[in-house]
Amino acid sequence: ISLFLSKASGSVSGILADILSPARMVIFGTLLTTINKPMFAASGLVFTSFGAIAALYWITFGKIFDRMSKGIREAPSKALIGELATQSGESAAAAFSLRQSMATFGALFGAAVAAAAFKIS
Repeated sequence: ISLFLSKASGSVSGILADILSPARMVIFGTLLTTINKPMFAASGLVFTSFGAIAALYWITFGKIFDRMSKGIREAPSKALIGELATQSGESAAAAFSLRQSMATFGALFGAAVAAAAFKIS
């Protein structure tokens, strides 16, 4: 369900980005992601207050909301990268490659920092 909603929200946000601007949709998707992240941190509180079933629903809704916000910001960000690369005279493929390599590095670095913090504590 979450992947379907991610793709559907990506399609809708791509159309809206054509109407409004890609930058506004990227900012909106990032704002939704920022709002969503504390939901995962609050899942322990939901578990202690309302029980396991409520915590399961809470986490499931948070994951679906997270995938939707990713879908909202993903298509416009790719359009924005392609547009800016074309305006600057650079290769769009190189810009996408740089973006993907930075995302991969960030994921690996974040996982390493989390593992180190877990090992220390």
